[in-house]
Amino acid sequence: VIDVFPADRDSEALRIELFDGEVEKITLFDPLTGETMRNLMRFTVYPKTHYATTRERAAG
Repeated sequence: VIDVFPADRDSEALRIELFDGEVEKITLFDPLTGETMRNLMRFTVYPKTHYATTRERAAG
């Protein structure tokens, strides 16, 4: 299970359930109560900030 707390959402978090390397289930849940709000087929998570650099610098 992987829980993701998107920076742009305070009242929802994303739970990704895996089995044998495959995504089995994706749900939105309330991070305070743990209550499942709804099941999803897919979800896009955007970065909080963007960071631009050269390929050489990123490599090491």
